[in-house]
Amino acid sequence: MTRRYYAGSEDNKEEKITYADGTYETIKMSVDYGTCVFVVIFYDENGDPVTPTAGTIKPECYTIDGQKMEPGSGDITIDATEVIASSDGVATYSIPAFLSITEKAEVTFDGVTGVDSFVAFFWKQ
Repeated sequence: MTRRYYAGSEDNKEEKITYADGTYETIKMSVDYGTCVFVVIFYDENGDPVTPTAGTIKPECYTIDGQKMEPGSGDITIDATEVIASSDGVATYSIPAFLSITEKAEVTFDGVTGVDSFVAFFWKQ
């Protein structure tokens, strides 16, 4: 069984969030899963997938409240230009994976340009 936790969604629903630099958190997660991976896609003003032109993305998880950890594998900080929309090719970032129990997650965007909105989630399995 798997479950998605959406960053920036208070109702944990898949929704496009208007982009702004900053940190976006998930709701509290079930600790019944041992692995958590981070996935993100960006959209233009028409709602179509788009490749960012600059910026960085940093996902982090909390093992317990107040204790953050970086991914155990994959990119620790993602170059946003590697989050390539399928119409432009294949994404080249290495999907970050957290290899322990996590109870909450967050992603920080910095300087991502050429986008209007995003969907980011932590997929627990």
